[in-house]
Amino acid sequence: DARSATIHQTLLNNKNISPLEKDIVRYGDADQQGYVNNAKFVTFVESGCVALLYPAPQPLAPADGLFVVAHLTLDFHAEINWPSEVDIGTGVIRIGNS
Repeated sequence: DARSATIHQTLLNNKNISPLEKDIVRYGDADQQGYVNNAKFVTFVESGCVALLYPAPQPLAPADGLFVVAHLTLDFHAEINWPSEVDIGTGVIRIGNS
């Protein structure tokens, strides 16, 4: 939809996106046809959040700080297959107050 396209374009143009984090697709992440299970995408999101908040040598968050993904919407544009490697970029569009 239009909102998803706008958010996607905002992320692509955002200068505050973290350097790409790389992750590999493991055999157990895929079904018998080699397609990655949709739940694995949440793990990719987690990897991106960790790369954004806890980069070495100067993390943004304190060592005992926590983060919560309170809302997650995924728009699947293409499939990911095993074996492969994925690039994960994470950015902040806005910060709320709750």
